[in-house]
Parts: sequence; C-alpha cells; structure tokens
Amino acid sequence: MLLDQAILEVLRNHSSKTKTRDTKPLNVTEITNYLIQDFPDEHRARPITPKRVRRALNNIINSELSKEDKDKSICYTAYERNGEEYKTNYWTPRSISDVELKYLIDSVLYSKIFDSETAQDLAGRIQQMSGKNLYRMTSYAVGSLFGRQRLTIDVDVLENIQLIMDATERDAFISFNWNVYDVVGKKIGLKKIDSYTVKPIQIILGDGRYFMLARYQNKDKIYTFSVDLMSEITINNEIQDEVKAENLKRDFNRARYSLQHPYNMGGNPEHFKLRVKRDYLSRVVDMFSYEIEIIPNSITETTVDIKVRASQEGMKRLLLFHYDAVEILEPGDKFEEQLLEAVNALCEKYLKK
Repeated sequence: MLLDQAILEVLRNHSSKTKTRDTKPLNVTEITNYLIQDFPDEHRARPITPKRVRRALNNIINSELSKEDKDKSICYTAYERNGEEYKTNYWTPRSISDVELKYLIDSVLYSKIFDSETAQDLAGRIQQMSGKNLYRMTSYAVGSLFGRQRLTIDVDVLENIQLIMDATERDAFISFNWNVYDVVGKKIGLKKIDSYTVKPIQIILGDGRYFMLARYQNKDKIYTFSVDLMSEITINNEIQDEVKAENLKRDFNRARYSLQHPYNMGGNPEHFKLRVKRDYLSRVVDMFSYEIEIIPNSITETTVDIKVRASQEGMKRLLLFHYDAVEILEPGDKFEEQLLEAVNALCEKYLKK
C-alpha cells in the first residue's frame, strides 16, 4: 500500500475534527504510531518515520490546493512558526459523519425487509466505513445485543428490488407469485395465493417496507404490492399494451404519494375536511406534513379544522386509528356508510349485551 493511502486510512479510522472517546485530531507522531500499528508489513519493508509522514501529508495537501475545503481529503490546524505556516492536528472530513452512519445502521436493523443474518452483515459493513468511534456508538449492531429482526423474511427483498428496477428500465412487465403470511404447518410463513403479471411503475418505502406500484396490461389503475410478499419474479419483454404511462412517471412525486395514501392504501386522492383536537395535532402533522391546509376562521382553543388529500381507504383507516383525536366533516353518504360498516363490525365483536 502506498504511504499516502495508508495515511488516509489511518485518518479515516482514528481521527475526527472534535475529540471523542476514541478519536481526535492527530499530530504527525500519532499518525506515525498508528501507521506502524496498522501496517506492520509496510513498516518492516521500509521504516515509517515522522519525516516521511510529514512529507506525504504535505504532498497530499498541496495536490488539493485548488479544491474547496469540503472536498479535501485532509484538514489540519495551522499556525505561524519562524515566519512559516506550521501544520498539525490532522483529520479527515468524512463525507458521511459517524452519527449519520449510525442512522444508516439503525435504519437497517429496524427495517422490515431483512432477516437477522443479512441485517447484521450489512450493519457490520457500514461500520467498516468509519473507525472506532462508530463501533463504540453502534456496538449493539453485531452479535446478539440487538436481538432478532421483527419479521421473519423468506424473500430476498433487495434482489426483488433489483429485478423490478431492471424491468422498469426496460419498460417491461414482470410475472411473480403473490404470497401472504399464513399458518404453514405449525408455524407462520409465506403461502402462495396467486400469480400476477403487471407493469412496475415505482418503488416506494413505507413503514420500513418496500412497496411496488404497478398496473395490469392495458389498464391505468394503480395497485400496490408489498415487495417482501413477492417471489419467483421474472421479466417478460414480450407483453405489449396500449397505455402510455409517461405522464404518470414524469409527474409522480414519491413523498406526496406517501402523504396522500395513508397506510399505503391505494385509490385516487380526494379532499377531506377534518376537525382535529389541538392536543393531538402532532399525530395529524406526522401523517400529512406540509399537505395540511388550515380552514379559515376554524381555530378554537381546543380544535382546528383542516383540509387534506387522501385516498378513501387510507382516510377510513386513519379515522378508525385516531378516533380519539380526529373527526371528519362533510363525509358524504357513501363514505359515511363505509365508516358505519366498520364501526358496526367493531360493535358486533366487542359490544357487551
């Protein structure tokens, strides 16, 4: 390994702009000691000395003088000594900070698309992108400290994603088996219930799972499929249809779709007026974010009326889930019947006679 590469590796693993329990800005002597420790074969082949290290550091710094600070490989502290600039306390500005890498690791571990072995393997590889500080911050990511994944996944979701993306690039249909979780033998597992052929449009992430939006041949209605319930995916380049979906792809807004389809329930978004208890407004903001419009002159000490866009099925589930915080205004006869049907079903199950 070239000395320049070894120095960058040492700074990546052991340095940081601010001092932590395991890392800090490093002076030349400290960098030299780490090089000898981490690359003993290189040191035996040709002794690594502070003089060589300082020369290599200066070469790297001088080669990047035209770059902006955020793009440089090495940062340092400088002061004047004997009329010249003296550099010390070196660190590397990582493009992704340790706390950002911790977020990536936590996202992997709390996702619902990996089995336990795959999640821990990926978390471990993310840990390798940094040094001791990240290992300390995420010591739970390997071994048994974190525990098992929440779901038992029998499908390689990322492999499915790759196949779906390949089909999308080719503007092709895919065929696959559609499964549901059921009792298989004496355990819960995937059970095939049907096979479908559809044309993928988009892949979105919701509640830790990937969902595919797709349509059937010669149909423009959009259906949602959980990618972790799909198996035996094959790409079919032979199927043709007459639907032009360019506008849908061009105008599709991934973030807005998630807001307008609570719980990933499909259907065309409609306007709904809601009365929300202000003590619970945070729940609704969490669901609809910037899509919320306050209705003028509706604010009271305890409630506020808002307007949002959502699919009917998504709105129905939201109202049932947040029955103590949200009330729908002007639901319309058809939607009111759907709510009454759901409420009556609950009453039949739980209302004591």
